[in-house]
Amino acid sequence: MKKIIKIVLKILPYLIVSLPWIYYYRLRKNKISRIKKYHKIRTFLNKVSKLLSMEYEIEGKENLPVEESYLICPNHQSLVDPFIFINVFNDPISFVCKEEVKKMPIIRTFVSLLDGYYLERDNLKQEIKTMKAIQKEMDEKNVRYVVFPEGTRTKDPSLKMNPFKPGAFKFTMNSSKKIVPVCIYGTRDVFDKKVNKKKYKIKVKFYPPVDKNYYEGKTTIEVASFVQNQIKEGLDEFCKQN
Repeated sequence: MKKIIKIVLKILPYLIVSLPWIYYYRLRKNKISRIKKYHKIRTFLNKVSKLLSMEYEIEGKENLPVEESYLICPNHQSLVDPFIFINVFNDPISFVCKEEVKKMPIIRTFVSLLDGYYLERDNLKQEIKTMKAIQKEMDEKNVRYVVFPEGTRTKDPSLKMNPFKPGAFKFTMNSSKKIVPVCIYGTRDVFDKKVNKKKYKIKVKFYPPVDKNYYEGKTTIEVASFVQNQIKEGLDEFCKQN
């Protein structure tokens, strides 16, 4: 609890001075360019990362496709995981989030400004409708989406991942788009009350894209398993190093 209070006290002043532009951007969402909105959010979150003493070590950035839409699939350890991708990508990206994110005011506003989508658990009709909308975006625009296939953060002390949800890959496979597996390590320590460091080194590894040549003819279950196993190898490697 003491650590959380310290974090809040660090971030709160910056958040307070940022509220006017957040409110302004929310009101004028449709009148401000996507790039401008993205870079404003990026500046804000990069500052928060510094306040949280986060440092990124990025590996495999050269594996990212250029000038095309694709799906970014990382494991999920912490609320700050999305910060990584906004830090890495200069051009706009968006997110596919679980419905619970709507209960987080600032994050909800940022998801809206980034034209993100929500998926309701156990609501197949809504899920299909949302996936069709995302598929259309990927087909018609140069949009890159981040989705966490676990659906929620891992609670396992050993960082064992939750099973990947096959449905997270369906709309990408339907559009014959690439899937980029990503391994994240270290974000869990940021809010862990038992861990206190001067700097939290966040390790990120981007793997070569999984494309149509691999997944054509395969089921979403097979693709989900392949992507998760690839990330698991990276996670095991990071764990051994620390």
